[in-house]
Amino acid sequence: MGLKYVDKPWGIDPPRDVFDRFPKHARPIATAPEQTLKPVIIYNSDGVGHPAVYHRGLWNRTEVLFDPYTAKNRTVMTGETIHDATMWSPSS
Repeated sequence: MGLKYVDKPWGIDPPRDVFDRFPKHARPIATAPEQTLKPVIIYNSDGVGHPAVYHRGLWNRTEVLFDPYTAKNRTVMTGETIHDATMWSPSS
């Protein structure tokens, strides 16, 4: 039995770009708008995005709720804070 030589490492995952987990249109969190009432999509370090607004120095998650009395949708903060905000993108 002879040795087989290959041009790639065997059994080792190739190095990945850390930004592959984020959408291509995402921007660094340092450029996120902090003086806006419209929620933006904030991505944590795992690449999961949540709508959020910047309030009192923290990124707070938001959700849209239906108000049955006025028959309108309204955006409210859920009370959850995104601690590891990494990237952001405009909400659609």
